[in-house]
Amino acid sequence: VPVSYTAVDSCLRHPEDISGVCMALRYSVDQFVNLQNTAAIATITLGWDPLSRFGSAWLNAARMRIEHSGRKHRLQLYLVGMAADSMDAIDDVYSLLPLMVGLTSLFVLLLVGVAFRSLIVPLRSVLSI
Repeated sequence: VPVSYTAVDSCLRHPEDISGVCMALRYSVDQFVNLQNTAAIATITLGWDPLSRFGSAWLNAARMRIEHSGRKHRLQLYLVGMAADSMDAIDDVYSLLPLMVGLTSLFVLLLVGVAFRSLIVPLRSVLSI
């Protein structure tokens, strides 16, 4: 249930308020905020597969909003979890693909060059792949 900032502020400033919203809010604060009120944890459940193309687009948009909100309110905000970690790993693998192709080609060039004791044969084999 969406709750406005003023309602949250009112509930936290008036502990005598026993309305349902305030009691639920206090319970949430007790469960998800540390004792020093310096850190909190939240769970986000998406209505689609987080590893789909929609999940990737959502993750990028959420990270941009989190970064903007963190700067605006001088907070350190992080988005972590299985889906975010998986998307980061996929992005890292794809970013290293050109390097891996280059290193594999160099290895083949050296291996074929040593095997045939020639420079022309390995260059021709690597360039024709």
